[in-house]
Amino acid sequence: MSSVVCHYCSHRNAGDVARCTHCGAPVAAPTSPPGPAADLELGSAPPMPDHGHGVGGATVAHLRRGAESMVRQGEAALHHGESAMHTVGTVERGLRTLTERKRYSPRHWLMVLGGLVILLVCGVVVAGRFSPPVSPFTATSASGRLPDPLHAATCRPYQAEAGEQCVLPAGDPLLRGLSAGRDLTFHVRTLPPGTVEATVERWRAAARAIVADGDVFAAVGPSATVLYADTGTGLALETGAFDGEHSARSFLERSGLLGQDDS
Repeated sequence: MSSVVCHYCSHRNAGDVARCTHCGAPVAAPTSPPGPAADLELGSAPPMPDHGHGVGGATVAHLRRGAESMVRQGEAALHHGESAMHTVGTVERGLRTLTERKRYSPRHWLMVLGGLVILLVCGVVVAGRFSPPVSPFTATSASGRLPDPLHAATCRPYQAEAGEQCVLPAGDPLLRGLSAGRDLTFHVRTLPPGTVEATVERWRAAARAIVADGDVFAAVGPSATVLYADTGTGLALETGAFDGEHSARSFLERSGLLGQDDS
């Protein structure tokens, strides 16, 4: 039986076939006995295979589709690269703009200075609103019941003793020669009934010297302070320290506390 050898895969096909039963490529004529003519036929150039049919054509088509896919992927990568470069450029321009804006104009600084002034004024207003107001000398306040010589003092509410803290300036004639050039601070309050008697008893026990002990109690404390209480009105006053007992007694006389009526 004759056989045909495929010049593409070297498969030997039995019988007289036009295409290789192994790869599908066209095959040459049946094999002739060995000799010069056979060698010439085997060395001649084989015909080109038909790429449109058989296994070889399917392989080429698959390679073509793979190449086209790689081309599309390359184009997509190029597009993404261009988008990334555009984004980087946008960020760079934004940073440059932000840096240039740091060079503020004189008008900008004037606006900032004006804002700071407004904030300062608002702070002063708020602080003044919430600070304790200066207490006027009214008949209903404890300081308003003090004799006239003490009305030169500046008084503010004093929460620690539910009364008022007053300051008499050192230059006031009442303090001449009594406070060694210092301001005099004193506390004044109105005690409820029953409390004024207990306060007087405590002051009486601790006093260095008692100046008056009746409806009006006045004494010099152990630190040369003035202790005063009117048991009829409940008015009580306690001063800071003087230079000595003599200065404390002089303050009681000059201030008019000892001449207070029970009203």
